[in-house]
Amino acid sequence: MRCNGGFPVVGYSLLLAAIVLFSQRDATVLGQVPPHTSPLESQSALVNEYCVRCHNDRLKSGGFSWTELDVEHPERYAQQAEKVIRKLRAGMMPPSGQPRPAASSLEAFVSAMEMKIDQVAAERPYSKPPELHRINRREYRNSIGDLLGVDVDVSALLPPDARTGSFDNMADALTVNPTLMQAYVQAADKIARLALGDSQAPPVMVKYDVPKVVNQMRHVEGAPLGTRGVQILAGSGAAIWQFLEEPASEAELVDALAEAYAVPPEQVASDVHTLVATLLQVGAVE
Repeated sequence: MRCNGGFPVVGYSLLLAAIVLFSQRDATVLGQVPPHTSPLESQSALVNEYCVRCHNDRLKSGGFSWTELDVEHPERYAQQAEKVIRKLRAGMMPPSGQPRPAASSLEAFVSAMEMKIDQVAAERPYSKPPELHRINRREYRNSIGDLLGVDVDVSALLPPDARTGSFDNMADALTVNPTLMQAYVQAADKIARLALGDSQAPPVMVKYDVPKVVNQMRHVEGAPLGTRGVQILAGSGAAIWQFLEEPASEAELVDALAEAYAVPPEQVASDVHTLVATLLQVGAVE
């Protein structure tokens, strides 16, 4: 259909709807039409008649003077304006026994202040970024999963996070001390071995015979560091041991592991050399 001027009826309707929509834009906050509000002159008159007699620079009742708050721009003093709004909404002001404005006038006054504050907040939302702080255990676990694809239960590796109230991600509580830093370093060492090793490789035990008269409460010369009679190999160490079941040179081990784990040979060579040297030292291989 077309109107007499040749303009499509549908297009004309859309144009009218757009005009109505944009004409109401300034009176709409977050999709809601504000309630009845009072003009600026009425707001100033209400303050001068019912509020300024107590809340002025001389008396400053309650530690507040209306010279500290601009009725026309309450958003500039939003924190103080919010306190005023709460007291007016609760009926605490004007105080009991003092003259009070009509309920409709007071409602219009409060709504006008709220609307101005909400308009500015919608146009210029403000969110303070968190202060620089360390990540907590949950965030650390998620980061490891995202970066390395390894799901590790870090609760056994790291101490519980300090809490502020019921939150464990508050910057002021997530401090760093030497003990915690050491725990993170040790956790990173274990996680790195899990990430680079073969998670499907079974643990392999290597037995080192030592004289019965030797006390194994301390390190025994000739045995790998951190062992007491039995060496447990896991991850890449277990994989290297499996390759050693057949005669192979160190270079062949490096090439085989680099191909199996899709990592550069130079990255594997150091680990292979260290483990093979240890095994040769204790006589586990020849």
